[in-house]
Amino acid sequence: QFLVDPSWIFGLACVLAPPLVSCTQLVNFSKLAPRECAISRHFVHPIPIAGLLLCLAWVLYCQRGSITLSSRDTRVANWYLVNGFVFKSMMDTFSGSLQAWPTMTAQYNLLEPRYPKPLSDFDSIPVHLSSLLEIAVQVPLCLLVYRAYHQGSKHRYVMEIVLATLQAAGTFYFYLA
Repeated sequence: QFLVDPSWIFGLACVLAPPLVSCTQLVNFSKLAPRECAISRHFVHPIPIAGLLLCLAWVLYCQRGSITLSSRDTRVANWYLVNGFVFKSMMDTFSGSLQAWPTMTAQYNLLEPRYPKPLSDFDSIPVHLSSLLEIAVQVPLCLLVYRAYHQGSKHRYVMEIVLATLQAAGTFYFYLA
């Protein structure tokens, strides 16, 4: 079920992209693009392993006593799950701001040169504060919305509005600050 969900397809494609980019000559962003082909180091790393294990544990926990979701609600709930476990935590925070997943970090630094700068550098403040907002507020809310969908909770609407507002504000702050 997860492998055909659009959110998971997109999330997995984003996780698979760095080793594909670094291990092939088909894509050549620049001479600065990392070319070290380290597929095993990309996947056998604490960040994707911990992310996957925590995600599986959360899914199992949330689906105990879960209501039956419509196809639409399943896709929406999975979007929040992928956002929480893949994009906002493993990628943006751990790879971007914390520079902790080398192959993904190299791609993040290539696309956004403010990530490797220290917090003391004024230019880096928007990216690091955006990552802090993501890991401290948005990730927990994404996971709670996923659970709320599976519990049939009406609170999910309020949490979704808060998340959408934070996402819009964070995007504005990240790109236009």
